[in-house]
Amino acid sequence: MKPLSYKLVFLFLAASFALGGLAACPKKRPPPESRPAADSKTIQEETAAFKLDVKYPVTANSTVNAALEDFVKKEVEEFKKTAGETSFGMKNELNISYTPLSFSDSIKSFKFDLMSYTGGAHPNTAIVTKTFDLKTSKELLLADVFKPESDYLNAVSKAAIDQLKGKIQNTDPKWIQKGAGPALENFQKFALSEKEILFFFDPYQVAPYSEGPQEVKIPYSALKDVLQTPFGN
Repeated sequence: MKPLSYKLVFLFLAASFALGGLAACPKKRPPPESRPAADSKTIQEETAAFKLDVKYPVTANSTVNAALEDFVKKEVEEFKKTAGETSFGMKNELNISYTPLSFSDSIKSFKFDLMSYTGGAHPNTAIVTKTFDLKTSKELLLADVFKPESDYLNAVSKAAIDQLKGKIQNTDPKWIQKGAGPALENFQKFALSEKEILFFFDPYQVAPYSEGPQEVKIPYSALKDVLQTPFGN
């Protein structure tokens, strides 16, 4: 065999051993804490008396995840306590779904829509909101969004009432005025998007049940004088 042929054989054998060694080595997987988290979790259960269909979010922050899971499980436990026998042949039912909103990569809001039926003329619906700073694991309250000494409730109330009067045509204005007046309890259900703050109102708060839940979207630019950094920037 010519010298060149020996060299080719040697190179071929060396490459084969190298590839075999790579194939034999197991691929390294990233540690659990660095892997992307699932977007959501689901709880589904059905018995002779009730049916559950619950979905809730999962973030990259384990402390926030624990808070979200605790909220959902408490809702499920409370429903099971109140769920009795079937009513008019209909099972008791609890549905929880959610809508995610983002102000930034670290500040996230979640709007939960709850629908429960435990007998009666119609299901009960409710809205719950949660907003978190994923960097600090803190749940943000409305007071964390606005300047402490500002008259932000009057500013929010005026903007909300103006929108609601334009959306709800056949309702006593006093109903809107009471449910969206400048009181903290009227604006506990809020979410932060990139350009707006959203407020949600359950049925009966600003209008009859037939009108359904209501929402208003107020641009940050309309509230810039009363907003804290970074929301007022």
